[in-house]
Amino acid sequence: MSLMELGELLERSEALVVRERKEDYRDGIPRLKRSLAQIEVDAQKVSAARGAVGRNAVNEARAVRLLAEYGFETSTFNRNFKLANLDGLVESYTDFVSYVDLPSFLERNFEEGASETKTKAQNAAQKLYRKALDSRLEKDLSSARSGLWSDIQQTLQHSSSKLDNFKSIRIKQQAVVTIDPDYFNVIRSFVTSGVNTNVDNPADALQRAVHDSDPHVSACYNLVAVLADESSRNRNLIPAARRILEQQFRARLEAKYPAMGSLRDSVPLFLRTEAPELADDDAGSGEGGSIALWPQVFFLLRCGAAIEALELLDQHTYEDGGHYSGFLRNFIENEESLEEEILKELIQDYSLMVVRGSDTYQKACYVLLARIDPLGEPYLSSEDVHRLSKSVEDYLWLMLFCIRTDEERSSVPKDLQGHQLLLADLQAQIRGLGAQHFDPEGRRPFLFVWVLLLTGQYASSLEYLLANGDVVNSVHLGLPLFYSKLLQRERQAVGPSRVEAKLFDYELLLNEYSSGLALSHPAEAVYYAFLTENRAKREELLLKILVEVKDVGVFLGRINEENVKVPGLLEELAAERPELNLDVTKLASAAAEKIARSGDIYTALEMYFLEGNDAAALDLLLPNMSLELFAQASFDREQVLSYSRRLLGLNKGRKSDQTRGEALFMRKRRSLDVLVKVAQFLDLHRRDDKVRAWKALTEMEILPLHQEELSERVRDMALDGSLRFDRLVTSVGGEIYAVAMDSLHTLLLKEQVEARKSQDNSARVRLQELEGVAKTMISFGSIMKYEGAEVYSLPVLLGT
Repeated sequence: MSLMELGELLERSEALVVRERKEDYRDGIPRLKRSLAQIEVDAQKVSAARGAVGRNAVNEARAVRLLAEYGFETSTFNRNFKLANLDGLVESYTDFVSYVDLPSFLERNFEEGASETKTKAQNAAQKLYRKALDSRLEKDLSSARSGLWSDIQQTLQHSSSKLDNFKSIRIKQQAVVTIDPDYFNVIRSFVTSGVNTNVDNPADALQRAVHDSDPHVSACYNLVAVLADESSRNRNLIPAARRILEQQFRARLEAKYPAMGSLRDSVPLFLRTEAPELADDDAGSGEGGSIALWPQVFFLLRCGAAIEALELLDQHTYEDGGHYSGFLRNFIENEESLEEEILKELIQDYSLMVVRGSDTYQKACYVLLARIDPLGEPYLSSEDVHRLSKSVEDYLWLMLFCIRTDEERSSVPKDLQGHQLLLADLQAQIRGLGAQHFDPEGRRPFLFVWVLLLTGQYASSLEYLLANGDVVNSVHLGLPLFYSKLLQRERQAVGPSRVEAKLFDYELLLNEYSSGLALSHPAEAVYYAFLTENRAKREELLLKILVEVKDVGVFLGRINEENVKVPGLLEELAAERPELNLDVTKLASAAAEKIARSGDIYTALEMYFLEGNDAAALDLLLPNMSLELFAQASFDREQVLSYSRRLLGLNKGRKSDQTRGEALFMRKRRSLDVLVKVAQFLDLHRRDDKVRAWKALTEMEILPLHQEELSERVRDMALDGSLRFDRLVTSVGGEIYAVAMDSLHTLLLKEQVEARKSQDNSARVRLQELEGVAKTMISFGSIMKYEGAEVYSLPVLLGT
């Protein structure tokens, strides 16, 4: 039934109610409360009345009239029941009016339908609201992100530069952290040897451990090793990166084009093969013609052979006119820099003569010595740069050659200040190009990492590796960068004239990597944790690993069969690296305290025992022994008893240490000793071995057996504790007293029987002694005001 039909029915029912309230309305419908099931049965009976044999005509007429008043056609009503397969289930009934309260039925149906409709509408509205809200939030977030990147983009000097397409990504907690055995062997040697040894820079060893098919992986480790070494010598890293490119190019050239003479003979061979258009065929040389001067000079500089280039120029003064050879000589003598006057002369020479020519290589040679922005006007065109840069390495070398250090920039003439190439410009350009420019197919991610490292973007290289899921290489490539302080000293331009630190928390990366290894490779995780330089962070990480893994034997050692402690990994590393000042005992105690708070008191006790921290073990055992004292036989009770006996030296194991001489320790130890004896007494009592139980009780010295002991025992067993016993003992004194009185009562009955049977006077003496003990115990219970002391004393007094 639709909501509209239900509403119409309700209106008609309300009209009927108004009619029945009128005085002339004599056929009032009785108002009887009925369930839905009853109403359904009555409705079925009305339908059946029309077709039943022997039906009552009067009742039928009344039913038909009633339904008609509600707007129902009886034929339609009956047909609807048949469609619902209810026709065969109904039975004939003649008195419909006296049972049915149709208005109430319709009102209830309407209320239920309206309530259900309202609930569905609310749910639908909430879903639409959440969807709209999520869409709005996503839109706002996207807008904010776009605005942020837009602001960053405006700070880049090159307007064409794109945004960084990588960011710092932490290791996901759910990610599976793996370990490389070859890398780990290097890490283990590095950790055990210490930083101030021959393994100072682990990059060389890590490079030898590389087994990746991508040659750029090994190249990255080699590059980091060189940069770390240069940094340790306080040298500028940009020339170092450039020299690496020069050495690689020279090695490839000489390997592919070996010559009988020097490098000057290999370069022409290279040019004839790689750039035959540079050969002068009119020279008549049988080797394909001579090679022009400037390409040879350029590629000698590309090989890092400035001296060989000068020698070549000295042999061809007629082509050079002696100008460039003088500039180059000054450049070499001044450690790759021109004197200010010579620089001005070179720029003037370039502007008047060279720039007007068409020789790209000659222009490039002048730009290199001037160390100005190659792409700046009016120096090299984009076509010139494209011709000079056959590879990524060529382009980076050209740019790195022209970058000046901060000290060098100060000596540049003012009219050339605006023509300098800044490292920040090159870095922004590399980031703008992104990884897709260098590795379009995504098969050589380390090529982009190598480019980032060459341009001094160390943090970004690690971030890119993390973004690509290479956690292992990010950790190991970052290690030499971290220990050489390259990561910590890195700066990044954030505006035209503003530079700030580019922060990368390598120790956080170590923390997450070590934590991820802890459960699967606990020992290895400890070695990686030792790489953390900050002592507080290192010990915090080690503590975290100890608490999570709980492998006491691996970390802290064990006690062998000869009762001698075998040191664990932490103690071994602490001995090998004393300069780290690692306090293993303190670390183990802190870990044990955390583990105990988590509920694992037995692992905590093992740690305390191994480190000889009896005081902490006692503080942990005493409350647990008091708690488990009256428990029935259980695992926890047996474990606590076992560890208590071990601490007290009652079973195989070492004895307590020198702290037992302290008064507080002795009080707690005495209390634990009493609780262990009480536990033994309770076990004997439960086994109904009352004689041995009483004997055990008399050895505890906590209850008075003679009148002269009464005052002392009252003082010792004071509820709030005493000088002799801890409160954890005295607080259960009432329970101990109750069990003791039960044992005493059993012994009294036994001795009474023995005294009556035996003619020996010794039985009566024992009975008298027990009666004296009973009187003392009753007095003790009365003085201590133990709950129920009178009840426990009554059987003893009555002797029953």
